Amino acid sequence: MKKLLLLLSLAPTLLFGQAANTIILSQRNPGGTGNIQRDVPGQSAITSGSLPSFLSSVGLGTEDSPTFNNLTLLGTTLAVPDAFAVSSAGSIALTAGGAAKSITLTPSTTGAINLNTAGGGVRLPSTATAGLQLYNTADQTTNFERLEALWSGNTAFLATAKGGTGIFRTLGLSRETNAQTSGTQVGVSITPTYNQASGTAANTDLLINRTQTAVGSGTQSLIDAQVGGVSQFRVGNAGGVTQTGNLTFGTSGSILNGATGSIGLTATGTNQSITLTPTGTGSVLMDSSTAATNTTSGAGRVGTNIGLSGNAGGPSYFGGQVNIASTGSTAALITSATNNTGNQWSFRNAGSATDIWGFFLNGSNSMVWSSSTTGSAMIFANTGEITSKAGLLSTSPTAGIGYGTGAGGTVTQITGRTTGVTLNKVTGTITLVSAAGSTAWQSFTVTNSAVGAADTIIPNQVSGTDLYMLHITNIAAGSFRITFATTGGTTTEQPVFRFTVIKSVSS
Repeated sequence: MKKLLLLLSLAPTLLFGQAANTIILSQRNPGGTGNIQRDVPGQSAITSGSLPSFLSSVGLGTEDSPTFNNLTLLGTTLAVPDAFAVSSAGSIALTAGGAAKSITLTPSTTGAINLNTAGGGVRLPSTATAGLQLYNTADQTTNFERLEALWSGNTAFLATAKGGTGIFRTLGLSRETNAQTSGTQVGVSITPTYNQASGTAANTDLLINRTQTAVGSGTQSLIDAQVGGVSQFRVGNAGGVTQTGNLTFGTSGSILNGATGSIGLTATGTNQSITLTPTGTGSVLMDSSTAATNTTSGAGRVGTNIGLSGNAGGPSYFGGQVNIASTGSTAALITSATNNTGNQWSFRNAGSATDIWGFFLNGSNSMVWSSSTTGSAMIFANTGEITSKAGLLSTSPTAGIGYGTGAGGTVTQITGRTTGVTLNKVTGTITLVSAAGSTAWQSFTVTNSAVGAADTIIPNQVSGTDLYMLHITNIAAGSFRITFATTGGTTTEQPVFRFTVIKSVSS
């Protein structure tokens, strides 16, 4: 059976005290005399030396559950029995008086501090600049490690902090093993929602802004995505990106640099390659589309600075510019000045800034190989003609230099040994009419559109019993004359002569 305890507000202050097994309810007047005392055997709710006082108005309650509005502890400890509860229809405030005073809730060894908000929240006022602190050390003042949740400069922070000999600890967002066998499992999700109908707002969903006064010599990473402790994707503090897998784009993806600088694809390791593999009917395109940025050597020029380079000891090295076609109204392709500097594919030695070879397309639609010493060293016309400033040498013991299949032809003489023939080839064979050989000199004309007036014709005997002496006795544009005689034979036969045209000039 519960007993009612009537707490009277008879004076400004009511004091609780304890002596043996007696709880004393006493009244003190401002003037100071008179006490009211009640004995309650077995109660020891207030420990020795702790004297709380009831302030303001006092309510009505039982001995086990008193009711009051304000409780001030004059000592240091308020001990309560098991399952002690404080309840209120309004708010409950625990207030530490004086400067730098703390309120400490200390559960037993395996106990816990439970906050049952029942739909409310755990709130800290804006004046609580230290925020919410969770310590990793017993020392919470000097040599400590802690987690902080706080506001600073209108920015909410969740961070680790240290003091003294404490160590900065890693802030982890997940540590449990996810054993779900279905559905899409997400470790960390960042899902902001924007609804900015107008204005100039800029939005960043994840900002990493390192303050880097001084750093160590180890690897510096802004992002390091790993699997099993092995880095798969890393962004360095200088902006470099390293990844082990494929970089996949959508149907219109691009790699773009900023206003200045270059884009580099670098293979690391030994003898590693970079492969660009289009699919289907696609192409590998090199498009430097800054139009008319360098027009000193041709009109309608497109773009600058696309370069290909190899590792030291590899094949050729490339530097300079690539210009493929004009975007202007002129039909001609890109033209270039002498030596074609700045308008060519240039090859150079490793570590050198001097171009050794280059090639470009000239105004005659010819591909020109240029040399740093001779200028346009070799020209490949779109007709297939090749012009070289230097000699053409063959080191093959079996191939040599000459005409290939398709360059030559054949023709047979009719009527007589002085009858002319027509063969419009740079090389070919002529089968003479059947007749007896003669030591007297005879001649016939070969009509040939491939022959120039300055060319050189080389004749020789291919077959025949008699031995023939052959001479070229006239060369004109479109024809030449062969003069021949036997060394003494008179055999009736059809000997075969061959001729070869060598292009020549007089200047």
